[in-house]
Amino acid sequence: MRADGRFEVRFRLYDVVKQTPIGGVAYTVSREQLRSTAHRIADYVYEKLTGEKGVFSTLIAYVVKRGNAYELQIADADGMGDQTILKSYEPIISPAWSPDGRRIAYVSFENKKPVVYVHGDTHLYRVDKPLVGSVSRRVIENFTRVETIGWPDTHWVRAIVDPNDPNVFSFRQQIVKENLVTH
Repeated sequence: MRADGRFEVRFRLYDVVKQTPIGGVAYTVSREQLRSTAHRIADYVYEKLTGEKGVFSTLIAYVVKRGNAYELQIADADGMGDQTILKSYEPIISPAWSPDGRRIAYVSFENKKPVVYVHGDTHLYRVDKPLVGSVSRRVIENFTRVETIGWPDTHWVRAIVDPNDPNVFSFRQQIVKENLVTH
């Protein structure tokens, strides 16, 4: 550990048969970054040895049933760091990552019928009502997509329900000043 409380993590990878170096990297990280750094190193080693990208730094998505509740959870590839990102008393099934790994599609029976939802983190605030298909440009009835700013700019959205308003629902972005990230 360095005087500033951070850690220097270094490694070298050698081909012991050929007795030649394959590579190596050095990182300076905080205590909180040690696990993710170990995953990055494992990915590096795996790729150097197999030619394929490693999966040690990826996340997995799965559903857990606790009593009468269903929880959509994500965790590190090794199962550590699990977080519930959605809880419902109706079934949640078939979580699947988008190709870019930024969103999760899943089927929910929240409306008493199977509906595909996409849970994502675009780091943007937007409300799409009505939702228009990005390819077909078709209006998708009775559907509102609300996205809020995500990590590290974590804020929240106020949902307002007014039965006297023809739209019923409205949304307002709420900025948490302490969470603003300066770039």
